[in-house]
Amino acid sequence: MKKQKKRRGNSIKKKLMIPMTVMVIVQAMIFIFSIFAVDTIQQLRYNAYTHLDQIASSRKDTLENLMVHNWSRIENFRGILSESDRIYARYAAQKEAGEEAEVDLTEALAQNLMEFMRSASATGAFVIFNDKVDGTGNNPALYLRDLDPTNVASGTSDILVEYGPADLVKNLCLTMDYCWQPYLSLDPSNKQYQFYYQPFHAGKQYPQAAASDLGYWCPPFRINPDDVDVITYTIPLRDADNQVYGVAGVEITLDYLRSLLPYREIVDSQKSAYFLGIQMQGGSTMQNTIVCGPLFQRLSNDGTVSFGDSVYKALHYFQEEDGTSSAIGARSTLKLYNTNTPFEKQQWVLFAVMDDADLLASARQLENSLVIAFAVAVLVGIIGAALVSSYYSAPIKSLVSCLKKSRPDEPVSLPKVHITEIDQLASSVEKFSADVAESASRLSQVILATDMPLGAMEYDIESGTVFCSGRALEVLDFPEELWLRRSFPQQEFGVLIDQVQGRMKLYQEMTTGNRKEMKERIVRLTTQKGEIEWINIKELARGSCILVVIQDVSEEIREKMKMEYERDYDMLTRLLNRRSFKKQVIERLERKKPGVGAMVMWDLDNLKYINDT
Repeated sequence: MKKQKKRRGNSIKKKLMIPMTVMVIVQAMIFIFSIFAVDTIQQLRYNAYTHLDQIASSRKDTLENLMVHNWSRIENFRGILSESDRIYARYAAQKEAGEEAEVDLTEALAQNLMEFMRSASATGAFVIFNDKVDGTGNNPALYLRDLDPTNVASGTSDILVEYGPADLVKNLCLTMDYCWQPYLSLDPSNKQYQFYYQPFHAGKQYPQAAASDLGYWCPPFRINPDDVDVITYTIPLRDADNQVYGVAGVEITLDYLRSLLPYREIVDSQKSAYFLGIQMQGGSTMQNTIVCGPLFQRLSNDGTVSFGDSVYKALHYFQEEDGTSSAIGARSTLKLYNTNTPFEKQQWVLFAVMDDADLLASARQLENSLVIAFAVAVLVGIIGAALVSSYYSAPIKSLVSCLKKSRPDEPVSLPKVHITEIDQLASSVEKFSADVAESASRLSQVILATDMPLGAMEYDIESGTVFCSGRALEVLDFPEELWLRRSFPQQEFGVLIDQVQGRMKLYQEMTTGNRKEMKERIVRLTTQKGEIEWINIKELARGSCILVVIQDVSEEIREKMKMEYERDYDMLTRLLNRRSFKKQVIERLERKKPGVGAMVMWDLDNLKYINDT
C-alpha cells in the first residue's frame, strides 16, 4: 500500500485570492468603461455653472449701478451738503458770538432731501448733526422716508417724517410716521448706530480725504426697535476747517432692496435665492445677509451663511444646516469703495444660489446611468465576496467563539480549522496562555513566600469576572475557605465585597500626583474577630479592566499613631503639650466664632522637682 500523504492545510490567502481577484477585475473593467463619459459630464457641469455665473454677474451690475451711481453718488448730495453747511455756519456763528445757539433745520434742507430721494429712487434720506440739543442730550436730525420710491405722488403726500422738528413738519404739511421723534438719540456703545459713528470717526481720522472716500455702507439694522429693516449710505459733514459736525445719508429699506433681487429669474421654482451680504476679506462667511428667496431658510437660521470651497471659478457650495443636501451659489463682488479708503475691506457680495439638484440635472441624469452600471458591478462583487467569506470564515468564527468561552485561569485549548496560518496562530495562543499562567503562578508564589500582606484583584468588565491573586482575600478578611479561590463571577463577588464594605470606614484619601486614572485610599476595617486593621487600596482603571492592589498597612498606621501621640502629649501627665494645645485652640477658634468661654489654670508647685526625679 502506498503511504498516505499527510493532508496539508490550505492557506486562507489562496482560498480568497482567486475569487476576489476575479471580482476586482470585473469591477475595474466596468469602471474603466465609465471613464469615457467623464468629459461629457464635466462639460455639462461647466455649462450650468457658467449660466448661473452670468445671472449673478448681470444682477450684480444692476445693483452696483444703483448703489454707486444713484444712491452714493456725491453729486446727488450737493444740495444737501450746501444747505447743511449754511445751517451749521449760522449755528457756529451764534455760538461763537455767545448767543443762545440752536441748530435750525430749514425747509430748504427738507426740500433737498425730498429731491434727492426722488432723483435717486431711494426710500429715505437724512441729515444728523453732532451737537446736542440743550437740556436733552439728543441730536438734531431731519429724517424723511418714502416707502415706495417707484411711484412718485404729487406734492408731499407720500413722504413720512421719522425724525425732525414738529414746527417744520407742520409748515411743510408732511406726515409723521407712527414712531416719529423730534430728535435722534444716539448711543456710541450700540452697534445699530454705527451708520452714524463709522463715517463720523473716519472724517475726523482722515480730515484731508474727500467725502466720497469716507462714505460707509451700513449693514441691515433698525434705527429703532419698532422700525423697518434698512441699509444706509452715510458721509461725514465737515465745515470750512474740515471739522466733522454730522453726517448725511441715504436709506434703502430691505423690502425695496428685495424687490430689486427677483430670485425667480434664476430658476422658476422654490429652490433658488439671492444672498446679499458682507464678507470680510479672506473669509468664507457672509454676515448681515439680505435674502430674497425661500432657499435661504434651508441654509441658515441666524442670518449668517457660510460657503465652502470653490467648485468652479467664483461658484461655491452651500451646505444645509442638517447636512442633508446642498446648494451652489455664484459669487459676484460689488465694488462700492475706492482703494485705499477706510472701509475697502468690507466687501459686499451677491450670491445667486440654486439647489445643486436643479442646476446639475442634465449632468446628474447621465451620471446616474453610469452609477447604476457601476453599482451592478459592485453588487456582484459584494455578493461573491460575501459568499466566499461566509464559506471560509465559518471555522474561524468557531475558533474565536471557543477562545471567548475559555477561562483565563484555565489552560486554553482551541480546535483545528485546517487552515495553516490559523492553526499556527491557535497553537501560539495556547502556548502563550500556558506561559502567562505559569508566570502568574510564579509571581503569586513569590508574594506568598515573602509573607507580605499584599494581593491584587482584576475586574474584567466585558466578561463580568473578578480574578484574585496573592493574599488579597485574606487581607480583606473574606471567609477563610475562599482564600485559595482565584476567580469569582461578578454577582457573587459583589455580595461578598458588600459584606466587607459594611465593616469599612474611610481613614485617609491619598494623592496620586498626575495619575488621574489612579485612586488610592486607606480604610479602617473591623475584622470578623473584632480587631482593627488598616488597608491600603489602590485602584487603576484601564480600558475594560479595573486593577485593584490591596495591602495591609496596620503596622505602619499603628506606628504612625504612636509617634503622633508621643509628639502631642506629655508623657508624665498624659495631657496635651503646649504646642498641641495651642494648635487645637487656634483650629477651634478658626472653625467657630468665639463666644462666651472660660479657661481654668492650675499652678502645681514643685512639679519640676517631681518630673526630674
